[in-house]
Amino acid sequence: MAHIFLSQLKTVLNNYIDELEQIHFLFSRNPETDFTRKRKLTFKEYIQFMLLMQGKTVSNEILDFFSHSLSAPSKSVFTQQRYKLLPEGWDFLFHSFVTQCRSLSDDLYCGYRLLACDGSDVNIARNPSDERNFHP
Repeated sequence: MAHIFLSQLKTVLNNYIDELEQIHFLFSRNPETDFTRKRKLTFKEYIQFMLLMQGKTVSNEILDFFSHSLSAPSKSVFTQQRYKLLPEGWDFLFHSFVTQCRSLSDDLYCGYRLLACDGSDVNIARNPSDERNFHP
């Protein structure tokens, strides 16, 4: 069941990344030129790359993302692509995704909707009356 839900989440996120790619000019510093030419790091790859970053150096992140390919883009390419997208683009992606996630599941934890599909740990308060999560 969880696998199906995670698959749905991934599909929703990819759909919104595709939608953002279609309207990227609304969130670009220079709408006429940004993300219009074919680059080593496409708009979609840039968004996916940013979402998958793990806290390593940019060089190592790039190498991991592109499977240590010789045709992997440089740090400079990444920096140039990063500059092109305005923060409002990330806001659009976040709010669109979270709004859609609300319709996928009504499961809440203490009134909160938790999304951690990347293997993150969620620290919760110690509660001995919570039989599901408290293990003496």
